[in-house]
Amino acid sequence: DCTGLLNLILSDNITSIGAHAFHNCWALRTVDMGDRVTSIGDCAFFYCQMLPSIQIPNSVKTIGIDAFRTCIAMKSITFGSGLTSIGSGAFYSCLQLKSVTLPDSVVSIGDLAFGLCWDITSVTIGSKLTTLGCNVFGQCSSVKAFDVSEQNNTFCSEDGVLFTKDKRTLIAYAAAKAAVYNIPAGVDSIGDYAFYFCNNLTTLTIPDGVTSIGESSFQNCTRLSSFTLPGSLTSIAKLAFMHCRSFTSVAIPPNVATIDSLAFKCCKALTEIVVSTDNRDFSSVDGVLFSKDKQTVLVYPNSKSATYILPDGVHSIAASAFDSCLNLTSVTIPADITYIGKDAFCGCNRLTSIHSNGSTPPALDSAVFRGVDTDICTLYVPIGSSSTYTAADQWSDFVHVMEEVTSVPQTTAEGPMIYRKGDLLVLERVEAGTLMTVYTENGVLLQTVLVSDNTVRIPLPAGQTYLISLDGNTVKVR
Repeated sequence: DCTGLLNLILSDNITSIGAHAFHNCWALRTVDMGDRVTSIGDCAFFYCQMLPSIQIPNSVKTIGIDAFRTCIAMKSITFGSGLTSIGSGAFYSCLQLKSVTLPDSVVSIGDLAFGLCWDITSVTIGSKLTTLGCNVFGQCSSVKAFDVSEQNNTFCSEDGVLFTKDKRTLIAYAAAKAAVYNIPAGVDSIGDYAFYFCNNLTTLTIPDGVTSIGESSFQNCTRLSSFTLPGSLTSIAKLAFMHCRSFTSVAIPPNVATIDSLAFKCCKALTEIVVSTDNRDFSSVDGVLFSKDKQTVLVYPNSKSATYILPDGVHSIAASAFDSCLNLTSVTIPADITYIGKDAFCGCNRLTSIHSNGSTPPALDSAVFRGVDTDICTLYVPIGSSSTYTAADQWSDFVHVMEEVTSVPQTTAEGPMIYRKGDLLVLERVEAGTLMTVYTENGVLLQTVLVSDNTVRIPLPAGQTYLISLDGNTVKVR
């Protein structure tokens, strides 16, 4: 237990600080490592939350994973001239750290090494850095500029933005820079996490020549409202625009061949995705993203209408197609659909009704209805198929399963055939003398019919929901 340790002076014979050596020494105020320590182990000073500063001696070559993670009082770091490697998360969540100046000796920096360091305003990178991990400065919301040594052969900076040396890949935008940015001509790739949590950014110009937008490139750019994807673009990676809450429409240009299913996850204002008719891989129908042949629905925009009826002819729903569509309350799945992908309706926690029109339940991948309240959401299925659905994997999770008439004729082996034909409800093979009653969805009696012929046609305007009672059995009709 080192919770009472205030000051630390290491003896001259110590050459390394082991993993977790001073983990959670939360009262520690000063550290003197001497001049013989060559390595600082993983989590060595993790959660030393009162430590205000640290001086890394010239003898230290490596700083381990999470070595100073969550040292939330740390305002300054002095790196020694012998340092070559900084591990992943080494200074993650050092919330008061003001600046980072890396010596020329540093060769590699791991993932999220300085992530969530809110107060960093400037970053200086030395001449020998060759390896920069993923999202190294993620959520450093106060950074105004990156400055790279001109002698560095791997990276460079232009106008405070970090690029590869050849300026073909944009690596990191300084989050506190201007709200309007024009990506320079010559860039062909926007790197993973390049604009991650750049909440100031409102308007972006992406030049023709850019071919790829990386994973989480614009994640949490919550004010980004204006941008145009260039005709040169070919791929949009996973979570590329996640939590971008200000733009309402996205136009997919002709050459895009890859769009990850989660590229536009939680874009709460997005109402439409419009695809160029010249695109060979994708299409759009009423603002919804489909495969080119329109047989697979790929992405339903988060802020589109609360009720959606998938078009006839669709055969499958892709993984995550309706992910986090919080507006969605009702969805109708046509009889042609035979497969629904993983997490297709994940997070659709306001769904109150699913209408599946196939007598055979579509095959489901894993966790299709994760986050759907199956105790509340009612599953509507064709007449005579409820037992099939309640025996099927995941479909059986729905507590309320109700049979209803669909536009496709439905029948049991010996029972009546019931279907809609325009504004008519048609019943065939109905035994004469059968009493049939028609109610509104709220239970108001509309009419009672004593069947005199085995075929009955009842005018019922489309677009409304009715309850039909026939021989003591009640079905819902839309």
